[in-house]
Amino acid sequence: MAIKNKDGSTYSFSKPPQAMEQQTFWDKTEKIIFHNKFGEKVFREDIQPPLVAEPPQREVKIVDFKEVAKQVEDEIKIVQALEESKSKPLHEDIVEVWCLPCLEYAENVDELYGESYANVKYGEKFTFRARLLRIEDLHVEFVTETSVKLQPESVIYPKMKNRRWWKIKDMKEVKGYHVYLGMISDFQPAFVD
Repeated sequence: MAIKNKDGSTYSFSKPPQAMEQQTFWDKTEKIIFHNKFGEKVFREDIQPPLVAEPPQREVKIVDFKEVAKQVEDEIKIVQALEESKSKPLHEDIVEVWCLPCLEYAENVDELYGESYANVKYGEKFTFRARLLRIEDLHVEFVTETSVKLQPESVIYPKMKNRRWWKIKDMKEVKGYHVYLGMISDFQPAFVD
């Protein structure tokens, strides 16, 4: 059964234009003449690909190895001086940390949709000093004195250049110190004096 147009005629898929059906192709054996803008006649046989220029010759330079060795020694001394002047490694850094402590944490479940959400009550902000053990893109690990006790879901902000808020997720006690693990926080309070 044929597909019909709105006017009742038979629908046909696109065809080449009618002018293309009567087109004739050039005979490849004929001599073709190209005319450029200066009025010169150029034949197909006369057309040549452009010539590639040869690369320039490089000069050979004689190097004195004593001078090069002296320059390398000077660079090594500069690098050593820079390494000595750098600050302590990250695991030795002690930073000041802002904290918004979690006082109450309750997870509620929506009866209608079954989604869960958390209710967190925070206390007054305070600062403490911590030694960073490890800081990466998604988590931070630090040590505090035993006098500082942080609950899970507390929000911290180490005063560092990376400017990131962390939420305490876990705590373990190692040799009389508290080691905390923090993940990226979705809550970012303003720690302003």
